[in-house]
Amino acid sequence: MRSLTNEIHVGNYLARQRKNGFLIRGLTPATKGRKFSLKRIATGKWSLSGSVSNGKQERLRKRFDALGLEEAVEEADRFLYGGGPAEPFIKLLICDCFTNWLSTLSIREETKRNYSICIGYFLDWCDSQGLRAWDDLRLQHLEAYASGLVADNKKPRTIKLYTQPARTASRWASQNWPERYKDFAAGFRLPKPNSEYLLADQDPRVFLPLEEVAKFIFWLWDRPRCRNIVVGVALQGLCGLRVREVFRLRWEDIDLVTETVTIQGRVKNAHSVRRLPLPKLVLAVLSELKGRSPYVITGFQDDKNYSEAVRDALNAWRSEPDLETKGLRRTLPSVGVREGWHNYALERFLGHSPKTITDRHYVAYTPDQLLELLRKEIVARVDEVLEPFLQEWQQNGKKKNPKTGPHEDVSSVE
Repeated sequence: MRSLTNEIHVGNYLARQRKNGFLIRGLTPATKGRKFSLKRIATGKWSLSGSVSNGKQERLRKRFDALGLEEAVEEADRFLYGGGPAEPFIKLLICDCFTNWLSTLSIREETKRNYSICIGYFLDWCDSQGLRAWDDLRLQHLEAYASGLVADNKKPRTIKLYTQPARTASRWASQNWPERYKDFAAGFRLPKPNSEYLLADQDPRVFLPLEEVAKFIFWLWDRPRCRNIVVGVALQGLCGLRVREVFRLRWEDIDLVTETVTIQGRVKNAHSVRRLPLPKLVLAVLSELKGRSPYVITGFQDDKNYSEAVRDALNAWRSEPDLETKGLRRTLPSVGVREGWHNYALERFLGHSPKTITDRHYVAYTPDQLLELLRKEIVARVDEVLEPFLQEWQQNGKKKNPKTGPHEDVSSVE
């Protein structure tokens, strides 16, 4: 699979991406020896720094408007050297257009890595077809690529994911350079799968009932080397938190007096910011393990390492069901739908975006009213189911006689 680099061919220049912008160097005989710097200071705004070609080597610093890097290079060339390059414009390579497009996105690094993987698959296919330049691409090429994915028995959702960078970059290029590129992906439709779907082929999603989550928490507590994931499992399974939300959670966001946890900071979207009442069993676990570290989850390099530890613990606890770490978040919605819980309260508890116009624009709750609704409709039901487990927790004297301290490094399963 091909990878993207930090060097981009832009016209008759080579742009090297740096921390604070781009270093532009001449690529052809007509532009050889030319060098200047460009920096994007805002959307559509660029800053130029370079020497004017007038025999005096005067330094020019200028701000100007440009839609993208290619237009910015052309403008800089005109400001510094009095016009465009003498040689015909060099075609923009497919990989360079993708790199240019990625540099304009304000997305998380993980999302950018996922895009790069999908782009790599498409670049490999283009190489196999002898396609090199962006303006060589046509709708039929994207359709042929998608048809190949169907032949490989890829699911429609996977095909949509693999073709999304090409579709989005095509629209982006056509908007930035309408006189040069057309949106070759316009009119693209996901191909239909070449196989029939049968009821027996459906893969039901696995989840742990509330009681099973509690049993898993007890199992983890009895193993000292699992203590550093107990809090995460409790918050995921009994409060519906996402893996990243748990991993980034700080002790200052947990209030044991008001019995709430606040999810804020780097979250999925604005609707993910919320204050949740905590079930009693979760409070009991938090009271045991609150430590000096600012973060609730400690002993792991990143959220992936934490997820692997939880997955290993799940497999060691019981081989069935085959449940991944993020699957712990399915407990509340699965139980809630089956038991007929208050739907609006459940959606707000999980941090989902409003699904209806009514929810989005007309349902009015003060923060205190919403907190009380969540406590009544969600947490009270969880507490009712887990009351026997809470009593067992308290009767076993876990508050008085913990086997280890809260700061022990317990990054693997016994």
